[in-house]
Amino acid sequence: MKLRIVFILAIFASLLLPAYAQQDYASDALLYSGSSLSGTARFQGLGGAQTALGADLGSLSGNPAGLGMYKKSEWSVSPALGYAGTSAAYIGNTTREGKLAFSVPNVGVVFSSAKEETAPGKWRGGAFGVSFSRQNSFQNRYAFDGINNVSSIADRFAFEANERGASVNTLRNEYDFNSNTTSSPYDGGATALYFQTYLVNPVGTNDVNNNEYFQFEAQDEPEGSSRTSVRQQKTLTTTGSASQWNIAYGGNYDDKLYFGASLGIARLNYQSINKYDESYVNGKVFRGLTLNQDFNIRGTGANFTAGVIYRANDVFRLGASFTTPTVYGLSETYDSSVDVDRIAIPKLDYNGNQEVDNQGRPLFVDIDPTYTVRTAPRSFNYNLTTPFKASGGVAFFLGKGGFISADVEYIPYNTMKLRTDGDASFKTDFEQGNLALGITGIQQQFQSVINFKVGGEFRYNILRLRGGFAYQADPYKPSPANNLDHTRLNFSLGGGVRLPNYYIDLATTYSRYKSANTPYTLPDNSSYASALIRNQFTNVVVTFGTFF
Repeated sequence: MKLRIVFILAIFASLLLPAYAQQDYASDALLYSGSSLSGTARFQGLGGAQTALGADLGSLSGNPAGLGMYKKSEWSVSPALGYAGTSAAYIGNTTREGKLAFSVPNVGVVFSSAKEETAPGKWRGGAFGVSFSRQNSFQNRYAFDGINNVSSIADRFAFEANERGASVNTLRNEYDFNSNTTSSPYDGGATALYFQTYLVNPVGTNDVNNNEYFQFEAQDEPEGSSRTSVRQQKTLTTTGSASQWNIAYGGNYDDKLYFGASLGIARLNYQSINKYDESYVNGKVFRGLTLNQDFNIRGTGANFTAGVIYRANDVFRLGASFTTPTVYGLSETYDSSVDVDRIAIPKLDYNGNQEVDNQGRPLFVDIDPTYTVRTAPRSFNYNLTTPFKASGGVAFFLGKGGFISADVEYIPYNTMKLRTDGDASFKTDFEQGNLALGITGIQQQFQSVINFKVGGEFRYNILRLRGGFAYQADPYKPSPANNLDHTRLNFSLGGGVRLPNYYIDLATTYSRYKSANTPYTLPDNSSYASALIRNQFTNVVVTFGTFF
């Protein structure tokens, strides 16, 4: 049976308890460098098209030149409630999941030093501001479920064991009986984990120097044949966000030219809980297995943004901003385990044949039917440099009736960089290495993108109505392996009430995009499958603000 292969977009290249050199850090770099609609309810209601606008707390992390337009001091807070919904199709089955999360996408204060309108001079003062903004949300959950009649993840385990070629004696020495954990500088203890749980076994002989292995459940089946049916289930839950503190100043020259700069202190916090189950239909050795992976990453970084807005007249404005790459120092921790549910493990002799007692009855290993082994927790520190972002915008004002705003932004995702201090050979592989790692992987997988945003506001007395749309282009290069469009579409609606001393704004945003996940890979592309995941995010944000 040929299974449809979909391009892999996942947090890990596969589900196989990876060592450092097996993790897809290039895709991680993209995940941590991405952004979503953020800021106040006003700017979110406009689809994020704010580069030529101003006088909003969202300007601190967007175009700080907008601070120069403030005539009064202001503070605001923007709580939000978001729902992430997913639909995953895997081997003919569709599974739906969802996750609700509360957040505060923006809070801040601006202190204006604008001159009175009657004051002389072309220098019209400015404003200083401090804000906290959420740049991206990692809240999500998806699950998929299907019957695989061709392969098991244990086939991948056997492939990894044979690729490594470690001897039986080496794998035994990588297991600590006291802590019931495995560890290895080569693969983090993954191969020893498979060996210790009997998911892989030596071929033909128990010689301690043997370095060939097979998948125990399929030992009597010829390669490529239809093996025991396997029910495969996976659930991945992610939490966290990329957020930023901004300290900014914006000035006003002659009520025509506005300029500003902002220092951003970025914070990254990401967690994932990955659970993968296999149940063997009519299994001979195992009833099933469960893999658990807990992954956490935290870090801080810094960037700088500068921008200008030119107010040609009361109708037309031009804006531009540039944000430097964010340089992160990141620290990740990783923990994994395998739970196996055994029926019976054959006891093999030195030549790999099942032993029998003096009456000819087969002998089995005397161990608990359920058994758990963990890899020793590991940690790893590295640096990530995100791409820069250049934005340009125009705005047309329709008197007191409202305005239309449009933005274009350029982001070169192929310029992301990874660095680490450590073993020289790993350092070279990590920074310059293969497709799953470093600069080579980034340059081969990703491309520069041009994103578009457009929004409008209708005004009637104290009432405001808003709408917007944002198009985020696919950052992946077209290739034979990439047959999935990762374009992200964002829609928004909003409104509000503006009074002399305070205001309330409301916005609802909806975004959608496709991704994929492959639980494991094998040399034969027809032997494994990928899940196609449709992601939809709905967010409701309210901004409460006062002038002083």
